[in-house]
Amino acid sequence: MMMTSGKNIIVGYDLDDWREYGQKTPIYADVSLKTNANALICGMSGSGKTTSGQGIVTRLIQAQQEEEPAEYYFADFKREDEYDYLRDCKRYYSYDRTLEALEKVYTIMKRRQSGEDGSRRPCTLIWDEYCANMLYLMTKGTDGKKQASSTMSKVSDILMIGRSLGIRLICIVQRPDASVFPSGSRVNFGIITILGAAIDSIYEMLLPKDYIAKIAERTRPFGQGEGVVLLQGSELHYVKTPRVRDFTKIRETIRGALE
Repeated sequence: MMMTSGKNIIVGYDLDDWREYGQKTPIYADVSLKTNANALICGMSGSGKTTSGQGIVTRLIQAQQEEEPAEYYFADFKREDEYDYLRDCKRYYSYDRTLEALEKVYTIMKRRQSGEDGSRRPCTLIWDEYCANMLYLMTKGTDGKKQASSTMSKVSDILMIGRSLGIRLICIVQRPDASVFPSGSRVNFGIITILGAAIDSIYEMLLPKDYIAKIAERTRPFGQGEGVVLLQGSELHYVKTPRVRDFTKIRETIRGALE
């Protein structure tokens, strides 16, 4: 699993260099606490988002292990088969328990914000299908809508103020929905990856207008594991995510972090 020393991790390879020359030119993202390392990874089924997400999480864990211990919590709304290797982990929460993971992380953040906890030990919440989770709650009558509203407010808090307190969020979604990111909180993702043949509304929600025009000018479509990555709201790259042939190391690393 490739990564750099320190707090830079590989989020993918330059797509044009890959296509034209077969060259792996890495694209790095700074994931130190001084930067916004909240990450949003989106793409429809078959786009490669799950593999990309697990790869980014693994490299983040490896980078943080070099200098300091960190805590990780995994919320898996759809209980996908891809994560069956995590189901007996202490900090893995699936389906109707996903909000427990949020409460754990949110409580840590509030204790630090109040001064009760003076540490800044990195704490990361990984939420697979966050948007689907919120939309599902909204279908559950008045109580479900209240629960969704409270959850979205806490997620917004984490995105907006978590960085200074050592808290970060990684969301893996099929289709980001503006309604589940209140108060423009979606702009607080420092790493945004859009894979596969995304629909226009996804680009319009997540990217500056001038970048959308550039993407539209490309003549070759994005295939599986290909797309764009936006870093810190201003640095756009066309990306090819690393292909994983052996998931053993990824699974060992993520399991170890959640246990």
